[in-house]
Amino acid sequence: MGAFDKLARIAEQRKKHREHEAVLDLAAQLLRLRADFKGRLRVRPSGQTLVEARLKAGEPAIRPGELWVDPKEPVEYGRRVADVFAKFGLLPDNGFDLPRQLEEFERGAAGTAESPDVPGTEASTDVHRLLFLQVLKPYYETCGEMHRSHFNETEWVQPRCWVCGGPPHLSVVRGEEGRRYLYCNVCDTEWRFIGLVCPFCGNEDQGSLSGLVTDGSNRYTVDLCHACRHYIKVIDARTDGEMFPELEDIMSYHLDIAARNEGFE
Repeated sequence: MGAFDKLARIAEQRKKHREHEAVLDLAAQLLRLRADFKGRLRVRPSGQTLVEARLKAGEPAIRPGELWVDPKEPVEYGRRVADVFAKFGLLPDNGFDLPRQLEEFERGAAGTAESPDVPGTEASTDVHRLLFLQVLKPYYETCGEMHRSHFNETEWVQPRCWVCGGPPHLSVVRGEEGRRYLYCNVCDTEWRFIGLVCPFCGNEDQGSLSGLVTDGSNRYTVDLCHACRHYIKVIDARTDGEMFPELEDIMSYHLDIAARNEGFE
């Protein structure tokens, strides 16, 4: 789904859910900014043979040092993202050093794409992590689009993203057979995964796996793993169609709150 269609879906949900106006407006502005930037950014070319070899070996297609050509480019984009965050009052000023963080990430010293180690106080870490991921997002999305034709979902059995190597953000159920897909919010990619298994620790013990439903419907649920105390939201796209995963994540945020209140992360 292209940026124009995504913006139209956001506008539809904004009309239906006035209580989510602010966060949907933020999502729309970030999407417009990202779409404009993706038309101009430059990524390092990774050869088809190298990418296919990595995927066949169970390794992600892209490594942190292979994202951008000019290190100044993501810093400038990050300033624009920060301006949007500041407009919505979401950018505490406590010395977040984006250029240094990008440099450390490129060296592979700052965690995975989904879980970068962002400096800052405990109270603002989530905001800074979100900002940092927004800076990485157009690069990883572009890499995913470039290498999607090299990806064979029947060969990829990993619970992590085939592009960046990060953990899944959502689970989506589709089709009459109820096939399960995992979704990476950083790369905007998805891949098939076996059901009834925790994608974070591989736990298959059904006695320590459970579900959570809070809105009275079967569209949004949460899979809980009592072994590793992680959770993942599940969107059943067979009911009422599908918006797109990034928007589904926003509209189901109440489930994140419910799961965290139960002690899951």
